[in-house]
Amino acid sequence: MTGYSEDELLSMTVENITHPEDWEKERRLISRRLDLIENDYNFEKRYVRKNGEIRRVRVTGDVLHLKSGAPPVAIANVIDVTERRKMEEDLRYRETLLEKVFDLLPIGLWFTDSNGKIFRGNPAGNRIWGAEPHVAPKEYGVFKARRLPSGEEISPEDWAMARTIREGITVIDELLEIDTFDGQKKIILNYSAPVVDDSGTMLGAIAMNQEVTARIRAEKALSESEERLQAVFRAAPTGIGVSLDRVLLDVNKWICEMTGYARDELIGRSSRVLYPSQKEFDYVGTESVRQITELGMSTIEIQWLKKGGETMDVLLSSTPIDMADLSAGVVFTVLDISGRKLIERQNLSLLAEKETLLKEVHHRIKNNMNTIASLLALQARGLSSESAVAALTDARSRVNTMMEIYEKLYRSPDYRSIRASDYLGRLIESIRLTYSTGDPVRVEKMFDDINLDSRVLFPVGMIVNELLTNALRHAFPKGESGDIEVRLAQTGEMIELTVSDNGEGMPPQVGIDNSGSFGLVLVGTLVEQLGGSLELDRANGTSWTIRFPG
Repeated sequence: MTGYSEDELLSMTVENITHPEDWEKERRLISRRLDLIENDYNFEKRYVRKNGEIRRVRVTGDVLHLKSGAPPVAIANVIDVTERRKMEEDLRYRETLLEKVFDLLPIGLWFTDSNGKIFRGNPAGNRIWGAEPHVAPKEYGVFKARRLPSGEEISPEDWAMARTIREGITVIDELLEIDTFDGQKKIILNYSAPVVDDSGTMLGAIAMNQEVTARIRAEKALSESEERLQAVFRAAPTGIGVSLDRVLLDVNKWICEMTGYARDELIGRSSRVLYPSQKEFDYVGTESVRQITELGMSTIEIQWLKKGGETMDVLLSSTPIDMADLSAGVVFTVLDISGRKLIERQNLSLLAEKETLLKEVHHRIKNNMNTIASLLALQARGLSSESAVAALTDARSRVNTMMEIYEKLYRSPDYRSIRASDYLGRLIESIRLTYSTGDPVRVEKMFDDINLDSRVLFPVGMIVNELLTNALRHAFPKGESGDIEVRLAQTGEMIELTVSDNGEGMPPQVGIDNSGSFGLVLVGTLVEQLGGSLELDRANGTSWTIRFPG
């Protein structure tokens, strides 16, 4: 116990081997025993071993007076209780730990004695039931519950703990709806097991309650949601399916009706069976992944193949089951758009026919105008009156202007608009050749890259014809050289057309309203038709500027 030899101990006092904190207590106890105040000489203390180790000991003994007048003798029996104390402390620690676990467990725990009387419940059990009733089996009627899903009421003798005490059985996973003591309805999983000693003697029972109210309600809501989803899946007036790695996991009846396949013929098969070719199958796979990655879903118009080999036009829309994991599969819808595509093809065919007809109309109008122009030229050659010849020449020029428009429309891809520079360039050359007298007059053309609608081209062409003809005939009457400029420019939302010359210019007293010229009156009318404005500048020759919306 002390680590000292016998000789060493015989040379020491009891105080030398006693822990300093314990010696004073022991000394007082001995004094009280000597004074007959204390009857017992029984206490625990600590020894300090030779190596400094502390040992706990239990000392029992007495003080004896052997001879009258001689010092008393103390006789003691010393037992080393160090290990026992360690075991007791360890046991207390374990009991404390168990108490903490007992208190912190989220599962309700209830303990009964061997007769089935509940003597303790943990905080979780109290929270579940709203109270901690310490009742015997004959009083188990205070607990109200029904088995699920049957709804059968549980009688006092049929409680799991009662059966465990009575029959020694273990009850697991008993699903109950309970009425708590604070007026709530909850759903629990109930367990009960016997507690026995090493010999198998029943010491009591332990019951566990796990509240699953939220889980059961969530499962019920999920089940109802799945039933609703299945109802939609079955009743939706469009094809719906689920696929994983492009293998069909499920399809509704509409897909079956559209394709002619039975449900069992499609489930578990690759969706390749629904495509006319591998090329289209691969295209849909690549394009749907691209669209889903960028947009979260994909929509593709494609052809499907029916069971009998007939093709159909479908609108295929797909969305991933899990956006975070595209490999988890997709839900897709299929809409039969064969009727719509047929109408579209018919419309395209009708449009092509109309375009062909319009092309033929333009061609015939051009030919008719060419005939009119030829007749005017033929009639002009048979007249001697210069004024009559000039009038017919002007009329022919106007017809040529319109004919040039129809020529361009005939060759235009859409028959509705023409590049202005192409049309006006040819028109100006045609007018210049018609009124050429050999005079050294240069005509300069400057055009922005503008496309003009046919409804605008007609008045613009006629205006250019009248103003350019007027300049060629009257700006340079003495045969001198000169310049004429025709400019078309886009300025914001307005288009600006300018026809100018550096010739003699119009007399100051002559304007657009009093010129007496049919051509200038026609120009004014055409500008009005365009919703534009007309300006005349006489500063250096004659300059006409027309502005109209683009």
